[in-house]
Amino acid sequence: MTEYRDRTKIIQNMTAPFPDFPEYTAMLFQQSVNMRDVVVPNFYARSRAGEIFNNPMEKMETVFTTPMWSFTWYKKYAGWLTGHSCDWGKFPHTFEPVPGLEDAMDIALTQAKANVGDGILDVLTFMAELDDTVGTIASTGMKAARIFRALRKANLKALRKELSLKELRDMYLEFRYGLRPIYYDLRSIHDLLVKKRDKNDRRTSRGKHTVSVGTVYSTDVFPYYYLGPSTLHYAEVTYNTERKTDAMARSGILSYVNYDNVFIRILCELGVDRPISAAWELIPFSFMIDWFFNVGQTIQAWEPKPCFTELASWTTTEVKQTKKITVSKVNCYYHQIAQGNQSFDAPTSASFSWIQKARIPNPQLKTYPSFNLKLDAYKIADMVAIYSGLRDSKARDRW
Repeated sequence: MTEYRDRTKIIQNMTAPFPDFPEYTAMLFQQSVNMRDVVVPNFYARSRAGEIFNNPMEKMETVFTTPMWSFTWYKKYAGWLTGHSCDWGKFPHTFEPVPGLEDAMDIALTQAKANVGDGILDVLTFMAELDDTVGTIASTGMKAARIFRALRKANLKALRKELSLKELRDMYLEFRYGLRPIYYDLRSIHDLLVKKRDKNDRRTSRGKHTVSVGTVYSTDVFPYYYLGPSTLHYAEVTYNTERKTDAMARSGILSYVNYDNVFIRILCELGVDRPISAAWELIPFSFMIDWFFNVGQTIQAWEPKPCFTELASWTTTEVKQTKKITVSKVNCYYHQIAQGNQSFDAPTSASFSWIQKARIPNPQLKTYPSFNLKLDAYKIADMVAIYSGLRDSKARDRW
């Protein structure tokens, strides 16, 4: 069913919702909502009974705010000062496509697919790194003992040796990539032993990715024809546009979990069904590649998941865009000859905003990784420490 709803409303004495026009106390406000959706009879009752509905949806909400419906400029013509008005609706105020939204949809879907069947413990990686885990615990304990002994004996020479820049760098890397994963593994083992699981249920895995285009400024000329005292006149209206855009893509995967077979359940909970993902994690510095490209998630998304049967998938997008138009100059022409200067009658600005929402059922999963930058202060520090360690021969042998 297609639903169209238009509403025009004047809001008096409300300046707080309109920061672009703080000097005006009476604002004109127009909102229109266009929506396409599928109407399902007895939707809630059928959903409670277990029926799945995966329908498309499109919605566009447009809001227009300005102190007046039009702006006016004055010019001298044959010794007389005449005024002319231009409706704001005549200006180009279309919704602009968002660059990068398709990539955001791919990344969100890949993340949701990768989260399907994400077990409590990745036992394959845990067993492969067990020797390094024991070594990390032993070396950390011996280092702590040496530091404690140096502090107890007030041995500043030994303390400086244990707390040198190289040792601090190695301690930082041991904590980030040694002790911290051990803590997560121990917590996962605890959850595996304590947490209860239903034999059969449905689970929804989700993914999300945002796109921030920021603010874009532009200057354009709008050709405007209007009726003068005796003939059709032509004006060139120069206006500045300030456009802000933010977008978000969300994906979801609804799966049926089959835990009837106890043996398969244990294997899935332990992560034995993900050998390709475990192999990728064991490649040296593969985690650094995942900071720039979602290789690991792409492998997880395409890897078979014997415990899960996909029932439905979808991707939703939400785009918020605002556009402020400000008139800066009007050149009036009569028979292509300039007819003097002009002045404005405020207001010379208007704002348009859009909220676009869409729902795409059963989207296609991308077969190759996408560029997905995931850097923060900690990861930048990690890269510096790892690069410094690789330059040091002892650290290279150690790592």
